[in-house]
Amino acid sequence: MSSKRPSSSSTVTPVKRSRQAITLDMKMCIINRNEKGEKLTLIARSLGLSTSTVGTIQKNADSIKKTARMATPGRSLRITKARDILMERMESLLNFWIEDQNQRNVALSSSLIQEKARSLWEDLKQRDGGEGSSKGAADAFKASHGWLERFKKRSNLHNFKLVGDSVSADHVAAENLPEQLKIIIEDGGYTSKQVFNLDETDLFWKKMPSSTFIAREEKTASGFKAAKDHVALLLGGNAAGDFKLKPLLVYHSENPRALKGHPKPHLPVVWRSSSKAWVTGVLFLDYVVAYVSPTIKEYCEKHNLENKALIIIDNAPSHPSNIEDVADNIKVVFMPPNTTLLLQPMDQGIIETFKANYLRCIMRHIIAELGSEDRLTIQEIWRHYNIRFAIDNISVSWDEITQSTMNAAWRKLWPECVNDFRGYPDISHIQKEIVSLAKEAGFDEVDQDDVVKLLSSQAKELSNEDLIELDKGRTTEEKEARNASPPPQRPPPKQMTRKRLSEAFSHLKQVIAIFKDDDPNMGRSIKCSRMMQDAVSCYKELYREKKNKSVHTSTSLDTFKCPPSDTQGTSTLQDASSSEPSPFVEDRVSSPSKDCSNGHLMCAGCFVHLLADARLKEEQATCPNCRCEISRSLCCRSLAVEKAVSELPTTCDYCQQNFPRDCLALHQREHCHNRPTHCRYCRIGCRWKGPFHEVPAHEATCVHPLKPGGDLMGVLADVDAQHHQEVSPFQDILQLLSLEKIGYTEVQFRSYHTDDFITRLYYETPHFMILNHTWVLKARVNDSERNPNLSSERTLSFQLLMRSKLPAAMDCAFLLLRAPYEDVPLRPVVYRHTFSGESTESPYLPLPITDAIECNRLLAAKNFSVRLFFFQATKL
Repeated sequence: MSSKRPSSSSTVTPVKRSRQAITLDMKMCIINRNEKGEKLTLIARSLGLSTSTVGTIQKNADSIKKTARMATPGRSLRITKARDILMERMESLLNFWIEDQNQRNVALSSSLIQEKARSLWEDLKQRDGGEGSSKGAADAFKASHGWLERFKKRSNLHNFKLVGDSVSADHVAAENLPEQLKIIIEDGGYTSKQVFNLDETDLFWKKMPSSTFIAREEKTASGFKAAKDHVALLLGGNAAGDFKLKPLLVYHSENPRALKGHPKPHLPVVWRSSSKAWVTGVLFLDYVVAYVSPTIKEYCEKHNLENKALIIIDNAPSHPSNIEDVADNIKVVFMPPNTTLLLQPMDQGIIETFKANYLRCIMRHIIAELGSEDRLTIQEIWRHYNIRFAIDNISVSWDEITQSTMNAAWRKLWPECVNDFRGYPDISHIQKEIVSLAKEAGFDEVDQDDVVKLLSSQAKELSNEDLIELDKGRTTEEKEARNASPPPQRPPPKQMTRKRLSEAFSHLKQVIAIFKDDDPNMGRSIKCSRMMQDAVSCYKELYREKKNKSVHTSTSLDTFKCPPSDTQGTSTLQDASSSEPSPFVEDRVSSPSKDCSNGHLMCAGCFVHLLADARLKEEQATCPNCRCEISRSLCCRSLAVEKAVSELPTTCDYCQQNFPRDCLALHQREHCHNRPTHCRYCRIGCRWKGPFHEVPAHEATCVHPLKPGGDLMGVLADVDAQHHQEVSPFQDILQLLSLEKIGYTEVQFRSYHTDDFITRLYYETPHFMILNHTWVLKARVNDSERNPNLSSERTLSFQLLMRSKLPAAMDCAFLLLRAPYEDVPLRPVVYRHTFSGESTESPYLPLPITDAIECNRLLAAKNFSVRLFFFQATKL
């Protein structure tokens, strides 16, 4: 039986599916959607891909992310097949080199790029032995024109335009530019204060002369070379030379560990980051719009000039042509190609002088650290030298550029603006000073040729070895950042508190006292003292502002006002939880809240302060809102408000995360990774204090455990002295308990007021007997100053008086402690006095309370009690 023939209608012609090219953006989109929890099948269906293809992409997520980090931003990168790892590394380094050449304004062409690609390929192949490359591919790469076109598409490079400074400068254009610029300046009505020049430069911020042992050790060491790490700087100033712009600094890391706790806006540079530490067009435009334009506006207003400026820049690719569109007060003039080295002011000795100043600052830093108390070696000092120190030295080096240097650099481009030209900057004297400082620091082998070689190497083209080492260092830092534990948290911002300022002034006072006491040249010590006082005048002004603000907060009635309530005097929880919390909400969470008879809220601190002020002025305390009478018996506690306030979110001072107020103290004390912590070797002299999560890293490198015992004896002596000071009062009490005659009693201080025109508050106890003698205690506020209610710092002092007759002198010791049921603690302080017929009163002694807050609590109470212990040291 013959088989059935298929009908023509049922015949299906197979259709070959076209291969779909998947862009890198699409792959990253798939990975991101899957990481957010979306299923692979749904992702494949929405993009028209097979589930197996999407699964393969997700499986290779790590390698795709690495490729995305190395690629130039853009949607042109298309990856359809797996590519050799060696090829990807070579192209990544080539991208690095191209951008570096553009930053240096070096001319590029297709042939130069092909030649550099072949060179990088050979070096990588010899270094890695072809590892990561497919079989035969290591020998097949020829850097052909086809590869170049594909590389340009992958890297979003559409053409290689000849830009920047070529080997042979354009002298014809350089001769015509000054006349053309003069016409532009005159037509625009610009003065020398309104004409600026900006230029980029690279700085290898941790590079030492090659003859130093530090440079030799680093050269022979394996791994990333710190001397290869660099920052990109954008420097600029006006033609008059009296105004230098804050430098733009571009680093490869946005938040380096060395800058934790240092807010970026407060740095002496404009901090930005890019993966390769380059000044890109976006960063240049952001710098001009966010900093240069408003700064020029302030400068012009200060000097009564029209708000406009002319900025002269070279024709580097990182300089956008649309600057005038986004900054209304700025006009831009681009210098012709191949004229920057001949005419650009920043290239006429300013950048060269700046880099010489920077190297001098490094030597000064090493000498200063060698003379510190930490006694670090040069290797340890250099290992601890990080980007924060580099920023400080960059700021100092830029400030050391004088106005005459800035002005003289315009001699070739705009000679009419130069005043008293005495030649271009000569850095030979700086080089000699660097050599002298280097020898003082211990680098005896450094001479002037080494310094000149180092300064000239700052502008050299990156070699293949430099590119590979830089890439290796970046890769290592990226891995450390990804594997960091615990996860990075926002560091606490630095703050200048009144306490820290006061400590600094105290140390400064001690330093000045040493100079005055020990310096035989009195004129020199007086001059030095005056200079130091002038130098910290800005901090003294800051301290006065903080102190005045504190006094105002403590004395002004506005501070005590609670959230406004309705006319009926009712207060709601919404008042306490509003978006703008009142002073009540910002006060202590643990303290109770009070309601006046009309329902207005007051925190415990404000309530006690009001009662204390009223007691000092002999007035009735009133609510600051409705002026009704308040007292401990008339005001009730608001438990509902306390509960609501305890659950409001508040920000941790260290990690800037939000927590309920009742949990904040526990978090800051035990759980916060950024809570301030001392090194465990602090008892042997380590002064380090930093975030908790940095403690293991610090303790692993702390030098104090390795110090010999002789160096630790001084530190241990200080520890013993501090311990002796802490236990001394208790030892005195123990010795007094062995005396024969001991007595104690509880006495009550009762408040009274004088009959003066300005009444004063004082306290006195009833007569009491102890050891067969009659005694009285008196107390006064702020040593009876005229208006203690106007002061936020309040103290109490007391006096012991004998009302009996003594046949002979009697040496006594006494101390006051907290009485039962009293909540204000007193520190154990032993006082001594010899009573006799002529001396029946002790001097006024400070009542040992902890602070002004506790003093207010005593003043708020009408009466308060203490327990008096009395010891008779001698017999009558």
